[in-house]
Amino acid sequence: MMLMAIEKNEGRPVMATNKAANPYGGGDFFQPEAAPPAPPSRKQPGGGARTVRLNLDLDRDLHRQLKRMALDQDRTLADVVRGLISDAVAKNSGALH
Repeated sequence: MMLMAIEKNEGRPVMATNKAANPYGGGDFFQPEAAPPAPPSRKQPGGGARTVRLNLDLDRDLHRQLKRMALDQDRTLADVVRGLISDAVAKNSGALH
């Protein structure tokens, strides 16, 4: 909570911040930070085709193993999963047709 004090300015009350209590560095008005960046577009990494989102439930231990794999390879979890899916599809593409 920001503490406020009332000052007199030409006979009218004026709101002013208590600069010592303001964690944002003082000033007469709170200046909000810049707007957060826009979310990344859903384009394939590297500028390829548009992507779709896939949600699935995983066993907790399998999720932990995937996360560890990603950390060991210095990759994101999403990159590891995309790579595994891509490899599986490529391996089985002949069996699908």
